[in-house]
Amino acid sequence: MSRDNQKREGSNGYCTPSLAADLFATFVGLALVYGMIALVGNGQPVKPARAATAGHEMARDKTGHDNRQMAKNEAPSAGPEQSGGRTGPVDLKTLARGQLAAFAVYNTPKELPAFTFVDEKGKKHSLKELRGKVVLLNLWATWCGPCRHEMPWLDQLKYKYRNAPFEMLTISIDRGGLKKPRRFFNQIGVKHLTLYGDPTGRLAAKLRAFGMPTTLLIDPEGRELGRIAGPAEWNSADAIAFIDAALANAKRSPK
Repeated sequence: MSRDNQKREGSNGYCTPSLAADLFATFVGLALVYGMIALVGNGQPVKPARAATAGHEMARDKTGHDNRQMAKNEAPSAGPEQSGGRTGPVDLKTLARGQLAAFAVYNTPKELPAFTFVDEKGKKHSLKELRGKVVLLNLWATWCGPCRHEMPWLDQLKYKYRNAPFEMLTISIDRGGLKKPRRFFNQIGVKHLTLYGDPTGRLAAKLRAFGMPTTLLIDPEGRELGRIAGPAEWNSADAIAFIDAALANAKRSPK
């Protein structure tokens, strides 16, 4: 495995661990751009990953004045008000925009294969432990520049929803254990994320994640609602509205 294939430093990129995976990821990237269903299979067109949000793009009126604050005040919010006061589920597709424009939401939830991951003590865990919670599962690696770039945002997201039925899973696919990922967490000051790893080296393939980072949204029943291939600003107003809606939908779902 060459070092060049392993390491990508661009903050907006999508990392692959091998040449074969590079070729596959190129195919998948083209499929995403043109709305193909090779990766996610839900028939939904995937929008560009770096579309600007109202809260992060400076808007100017006809006189040239800065309307950024106004734009931020108009950022989308989740809840019954989005549907005219109705209490039905929020369509997550309508909130996959701005900083989450590349998030592909499935038409129907998809069953995930059974898998395990380990903590820093080597103890095995599975999604079954998290039933009843909305889970955001992030597959990443220390050799992936975009993964490193978004990690502080994921840390902030975990803290924001610390009292909610929500779990932020960050699973490293680094080979050689969790010592290197731990050094990275310590270096950037991660305070809230729990570090997990994949000792099998097969989890990315099992979850059909052919580049890093890949982040899956999982419902309280353990089914995948959708995913994003590539980094996202998880501390943005768009991401908060998206997670709020997922939590609201889970609360409305029959037990």
